[in-house]
Amino acid sequence: MAGGLTILIKGADTALALPDGVVAMSANALPRLASAGGGDVRARRVLGVIAQGMTTFNASAAATWRHGEAAAAFGPGLIAEDVPNMVPVVHRRLHAT
Repeated sequence: MAGGLTILIKGADTALALPDGVVAMSANALPRLASAGGGDVRARRVLGVIAQGMTTFNASAAATWRHGEAAAAFGPGLIAEDVPNMVPVVHRRLHAT
């Protein structure tokens, strides 16, 4: 892997890619995530998970998934500031199953 590079392309079909050709597509990217500051919120979550030892690709995938689940849990009217408050809701749902 070239220097640990991971590319995250944010959009209606969020994609993650590695230089060796590994690609992942987000299945839960909602249009309501297209709000001012949404990418900054996701970037902070990615960096937080990397700081805990996860690879850049896995951290990007995990953060992207949590970001989408948080938006789904919140519902319409989401702004970037709402996403961090919804992540604990997503984690509780994960641990309840």
